[in-house]
Amino acid sequence: MAGLKISISEEVPSNITIVDISGIIDALTVSDLEKVLTSIVASDSRGIILNLSSVDYISTAGWSAFITAAREIHKKNREIVLTNMIPNVSENYYLLEFDKIIKSFENIKEAKHLFGETGE
Repeated sequence: MAGLKISISEEVPSNITIVDISGIIDALTVSDLEKVLTSIVASDSRGIILNLSSVDYISTAGWSAFITAAREIHKKNREIVLTNMIPNVSENYYLLEFDKIIKSFENIKEAKHLFGETGE
């Protein structure tokens, strides 16, 4: 995955998938992200936490991939959330009003509370 690194971990027993993403999400890298999100949405994971702490930029193609995943996972009564957005990514998230579709949290610990998990 040129320009984009994705690491996936499962939280047991809560069955939450945490996806650490780093790099730039644009037209050249979005297909890698879409494959990962599609796979996780199809799994039995209760929810997805996307850690964007190392994402420097998200193009409209990247935001579209997140929205598509959110719509699909919401059909299954599950949740996808964003965490640790840097200021310019967060600014675009609010400017484009994606906060009405995908919840965001300051950090992973806060996001875990959404899923009823209280530990680290």
